[in-house]
Amino acid sequence: MEKILNCALCRKSVPENNTGITLLGSYICEACENKIASLAWDDPDYDLYKSGLKKIWRCNEA
Repeated sequence: MEKILNCALCRKSVPENNTGITLLGSYICEACENKIASLAWDDPDYDLYKSGLKKIWRCNEA
């Protein structure tokens, strides 16, 4: 049975064999990964992705 992963940023569900990255135990889909890689600081989505990555980082601190 194929496991379903949920992107920590956009919350879309994708099959486990889909490409993407795991960051500190949280899955980030390929679409979000590509968006992050191409973001400029003045992009309207910059703060959205930055806050999402901060949430991943903070949940794994301790």
